[in-house]
Amino acid sequence: MAHVQDYQDRIIRARKDLEALLRDCPHNIDPATISARCTMCGEDFGWHCPQSPDQVCHYYTDRDGQVRLLDGSKVEPPSGHDAECETEDDCIYCGQPEERK
Repeated sequence: MAHVQDYQDRIIRARKDLEALLRDCPHNIDPATISARCTMCGEDFGWHCPQSPDQVCHYYTDRDGQVRLLDGSKVEPPSGHDAECETEDDCIYCGQPEERK
């Protein structure tokens, strides 16, 4: 029975380690793909955007008129961006999807 308890304890520790990794992952997006999936933890962030600072398409600015990046930091949108015209159909940076051209 001691072996079963040891096995269960190792599983619990492994789950906690995995949860910490997912929570603290720096999210590396592979620029060679069209999907913005993290190469480290596997989380999917939608579409890849070569023009975005974090390589992910963004569709809306926040209340401050800034774009929140994957790491939680905020940046100004590109010059000429009109916050009144934001939709889920057009990335602030690349303008896609337009059904991904």
